[in-house]
Amino acid sequence: MRNEAAALIAAIRAQPWAIMPEYLEAIEAIAVRALAADVLQLLARDGHAERMPANLEAVAAVGTRLDGSRGSTIRNGNAVVPMIGTIFPRASMINASTGGTSLDALMHDVRVAEASADVERIVMVIDSPGGVLSDVGAAADMLRATTKPITAYVAGMGASLAYWLGSQAAELVLDRAASVGSIGVVATTTRQEGADARLGSRA
Repeated sequence: MRNEAAALIAAIRAQPWAIMPEYLEAIEAIAVRALAADVLQLLARDGHAERMPANLEAVAAVGTRLDGSRGSTIRNGNAVVPMIGTIFPRASMINASTGGTSLDALMHDVRVAEASADVERIVMVIDSPGGVLSDVGAAADMLRATTKPITAYVAGMGASLAYWLGSQAAELVLDRAASVGSIGVVATTTRQEGADARLGSRA
């Protein structure tokens, strides 16, 4: 079991993340079913977990489902596209367990909104600590190239990768209690010696 847990953590650390560091620690803890109390208490204090269902319900309550989208709605010409929770390149068991956004699904919904004759503006609703860096450059390029105006609305947290994507919008609007920033990358480097060589050290 210990070797399996080490291999799983090593796989998570095999790529750089643009995310609040404590959220990456929680993802690792959840992935190996070792729920570290200190990490979870830290996350509980920022209210992110409590906001997530409310934010998703708020998106669902705005208008009707946008035809062809995976999780977006439309009302009065505005397509509402959620970016809630940790951002992963694609849907996975980890993002299903922790709650999060698939970058692939997010970009799919933006393309659907861009192509829809019923959509005049795209509104990205953001409450995310960031996520995996994979494919984010292409996603940012696509958002900048979108011909329809995009408003990024930060409902709670817009950190790291989430801020990177949100900042590509023509307009960035923050809720009065929102927080943005923490721009940076969490990466793991490997050591050539010692018991922890497989896991590496974080920088």
